[in-house]
Amino acid sequence: MAESIPDSNSDPTLGSTTSPSNSSMENLSLSVQNLSLTTQSTVSDQGSASSDSNILALPRTLYDHQEPEHPWLWNSVPAPVPSGIWVGESAGSVSVANSSRPQDVLMCLQKNLETYLGSLSRVDFINLATNAEGSWKLQNMLKKRCKEITSEVFNRVMDASSGGILLLFILMIDRYGAHVIDKLLEQCSYQQLVLIADRITLNQHLFVTLSCDRFASNSIKKLIQAVKTSPPLVSMVINCLCVGFYEVMADKIGNHVVFHCLNHLDVRANAPLYEAAIKHCLDLAVHWQGCITLNNLIERIQDSYRQRLLEVISNNAAFLSQDPKGNFVIQKVLDLKNPALTLKIASLLRGHYAALSLQKGGSHVVEKCLNSMWMELVVEDLVGNTNRLVQIAKDRYGNFVFQTALNVTKQANSPLYKMLLEPLLANPSALRTGYGRNIMKSIVGQNSANEGHHIM
Repeated sequence: MAESIPDSNSDPTLGSTTSPSNSSMENLSLSVQNLSLTTQSTVSDQGSASSDSNILALPRTLYDHQEPEHPWLWNSVPAPVPSGIWVGESAGSVSVANSSRPQDVLMCLQKNLETYLGSLSRVDFINLATNAEGSWKLQNMLKKRCKEITSEVFNRVMDASSGGILLLFILMIDRYGAHVIDKLLEQCSYQQLVLIADRITLNQHLFVTLSCDRFASNSIKKLIQAVKTSPPLVSMVINCLCVGFYEVMADKIGNHVVFHCLNHLDVRANAPLYEAAIKHCLDLAVHWQGCITLNNLIERIQDSYRQRLLEVISNNAAFLSQDPKGNFVIQKVLDLKNPALTLKIASLLRGHYAALSLQKGGSHVVEKCLNSMWMELVVEDLVGNTNRLVQIAKDRYGNFVFQTALNVTKQANSPLYKMLLEPLLANPSALRTGYGRNIMKSIVGQNSANEGHHIM
């Protein structure tokens, strides 16, 4: 049985309980420093000053849940109609509880929420957004689809050094803050999306770091979904992905951002990603995660780009087949049953079949070639090296290659069947011990259909 090709269709960023990498904040800090942004001090409501760089450098525990300075919010905004928020009569407003008009209730609620958000200090807003209850409250505010509330949250998120970069990123990499950003992206106007896309793609290295983060990657996908009808904004995101294509595709989390583009954008928008895939396919093929994502990409890539990608992979069959990871990619191409590609691979492997037969991964490539219409190329190469036939027959992996060769040549009534047997019949003792006994059983017809599986 051929070894199963690794597959990874599930998104590890969804439903996972694993804690985010400890290096996320460190990587983010380093990336933001590269932005060369002017650091400005901001003064909180309590009159204390703090710089953006200092806030970013603080331990993550700063953003853990703390008791807010405005505790009334937690007990006074029940849904759907608040019962504890009152607007003073001196201000010419209507009491929420006594209002009989739904629009008045909503207006009062929106005014109170907007006022509350505006009164929070920068640190208070971070603490609110990065704990479970506060994040849920902010998401519910945004669900009201009130432009004023959305704008207030947007302004707070973007209110940091030189345009809000740091606060936006702090929330994106946080377990609860990321949900606030996700909900904000669903409610933003086009102009607001332009600003967010501009900030996120300003530094390409930072964009790659965010794309590979457990929580921020979901926000990147939300952004792609929100801007997919705007070619200029899509191009900004795609260009960043192309610059860090290898790093993102070789990452267990980051590759899902690329596949989100491939699944939701058209061929024209994805064209730069296709070109990047062709450029980096060989490097990905020999990477433990990259070989999986490359195999998945073979299924997604479209038009002439697919043929170009397969040609590059096939042209390097001799190298990839002998690689512990690359052989999975060659197996994927052979599984496509494309006659031209299979012939190219089978031809390029001549002179290597004996060595491949003795390898765990390479032996599967040889078996797939034997089961193709070009099996004679393989067998002719094997019988041309009679000194190694006995070694292959006795090998842990090679004996399965030999059994497959015997089966396909016998079914085809090929004279190559006898040519395979001759070296073994001349040395029958080789088949009496170890894996050679499997060959003996195959010859005498005592093996069952299930005895042709590899012993791992």
